[in-house]
Amino acid sequence: MFHYHFDPLRADPKSEEYAAQIPHWWISDIFGIQTATNPGALFGLGQGYQWMFALVSILLILGFIVWLYLFEGIRDRWLTLTLGIICGGAMGNFYDRVGFGSLPNYPVEIQYNVRDWILFNLDGVSGFNPWPNFNIADVCCVCGAIMMVIYAYRAEHPPASSSTETGSDQS
Repeated sequence: MFHYHFDPLRADPKSEEYAAQIPHWWISDIFGIQTATNPGALFGLGQGYQWMFALVSILLILGFIVWLYLFEGIRDRWLTLTLGIICGGAMGNFYDRVGFGSLPNYPVEIQYNVRDWILFNLDGVSGFNPWPNFNIADVCCVCGAIMMVIYAYRAEHPPASSSTETGSDQS
């Protein structure tokens, strides 16, 4: 039997080492790599609050572990995969935010920034010229969020009970 294993926590720091080269287009002017640092979260929001994002990452991971084991979410393969992908992305960005991924020659002002390196550009398309750089951890968080929405729509919800169904009529 074939098993596929992808570990976002290990892949992201390694891929960022490769991306620390000069900007390089893999598909001319559309897709490539270019190192950038992000001192905030999505699109640079919340700059200067790396400690808060690191704390949120820890709380998120702990919350998912509780959801999986105490609330038996682990019985659902889709949910387990989804939470695993989101946790992998959160851990990959946490790795950067606490400075584990920084090199000795990094300037202090970017030492705790998330390193983004995937470059995507579509000329003439508003918002994609260029799209802000991102990394594998970001891809995992976005794909996991999409999977969570799919899970929410496909999850079986118990029917709402009304007073007539429960036999509360006093005859």
